[in-house]
Amino acid sequence: MGLSDAAKLYATANKHWKAKDLEACREPLQKLKVALVELTFLPETGQASSQEATLARDVLELGAQWSVAVGEFDAFERYIAQLKMYYFDLSSSMTESVYMYELLGLYLLYLLTQHRIAEFHTELERFPFDVLQNNDYIRHPVSLEQYMMEGSYNKVFLARETAPAVSYSAFLDVLEDAIRDSIAEGCAAAYAKLKLGDFVRLLFAKSEMDVDHLLKEHEEWTVADGYVHFPSKQAASASIESDKVLQRTLDYARELEDIV
Repeated sequence: MGLSDAAKLYATANKHWKAKDLEACREPLQKLKVALVELTFLPETGQASSQEATLARDVLELGAQWSVAVGEFDAFERYIAQLKMYYFDLSSSMTESVYMYELLGLYLLYLLTQHRIAEFHTELERFPFDVLQNNDYIRHPVSLEQYMMEGSYNKVFLARETAPAVSYSAFLDVLEDAIRDSIAEGCAAAYAKLKLGDFVRLLFAKSEMDVDHLLKEHEEWTVADGYVHFPSKQAASASIESDKVLQRTLDYARELEDIV
């Protein structure tokens, strides 16, 4: 496939993407993967090579965005691995992409969802200090990692409101679910039973319906008489006192007010 045919195929895929027809994007993106192998990835000399490099980067960016939208996160990681060559190794010979920092920020967020903290910090070393401090796409996952290390989970949930792009919600969903799972497991290890309303509050959920899927995943946990019962050998003999839960919730509320 030549450069002209690949450009037309990219235009088709991009048209479907802008129309939010995700399934229609799949076939042209698959064909474009083959086309990229036939095109010159590394720009050499001459206008044609530069055009190929730009087109290749555009295709990879579209593929990365599409992968996040459809939840194919392994494919997203592969696209980013290829894009790094264009973003960093070839940055001096190409015009900076408007999607670069959004996608790199998404990758940082992806690493957080995978608990790959060492890789997260390795990736941060790629950025100059001013980008870390002032670029919203990069600063957002950096702040999230700090909140998680502090155990300030309420700030993690609040961070959804300040996400720099809609695409970030996909990984924020994964991150929030992981935090809820961790808190729930902690409750099960610490208490014999917990008021359902308090359980919902501790998980930063809006309603009992928001924790139904979590309860279904743990068939050993039962709900009866307004309590969630945790049959664990490590559970305490008494349930958590309601006033302590409420005080903890109030503390979180005060922190939220300070942030706002």
